[in-house]
Amino acid sequence: MATVTYDPLATITLATTQATITFSSISQSYRDLVLVMSPIATVANDVRIRFNSDTTSVVNTVYMYGNGTSATGGLDTTSTYFLGPDTVGTTAGQMAILNFMDYSATDKNKSVLMRYDKASMGTRFVTGRWASNSAITQLVIYTSSSTFAAGTTMTLYGVAS
Repeated sequence: MATVTYDPLATITLATTQATITFSSISQSYRDLVLVMSPIATVANDVRIRFNSDTTSVVNTVYMYGNGTSATGGLDTTSTYFLGPDTVGTTAGQMAILNFMDYSATDKNKSVLMRYDKASMGTRFVTGRWASNSAITQLVIYTSSSTFAAGTTMTLYGVAS
C-alpha cells in the first residue's frame, strides 16, 4: 500500500489587509487537495470560496453545527460559491481544514468537505458540490463584506499516494 503524503504547494501569510486570497495555476498532478486556513477578518465575517472564478455554476452546500448543547443544520442550493468558515473573528485562533476530492478530474462534479472549530461557536461541518466538470485550477477566497487581516495564513497541499 502506498504512503499518502501531503506536499505543500503554496503558503500565503498576509502582512497587510487584503480583500481576496488566490491560489492559481494549481498543479493537476495530485488526486486531492487540502487547504488549511487560519483566517482573520477586519470585521467579523463569513469566508467564501469560488472555484476557477466561476460566477455561474451553483455550489450546493449542506452544513451542520453543534456546540455540545444544541445543533442545527441547513442547505444552500442557490449560491455560486462554497461557504467556508462563517463568522470569522478579528483575532487569531480559528482553523479550518478543507478537502477537495478528485479536483483534477474532468468527468465529474467536484466535492469539498470542511471542518471548522471555533471555541465560542462549537464545531461546524460543511460539504459542497460544485456543479461543474472542470478541473479546479484556481481557488479565490474572500469574505462576504470585509477584508482579511494581517496574520491570516493559508496553506494548500497536494495529496499524493
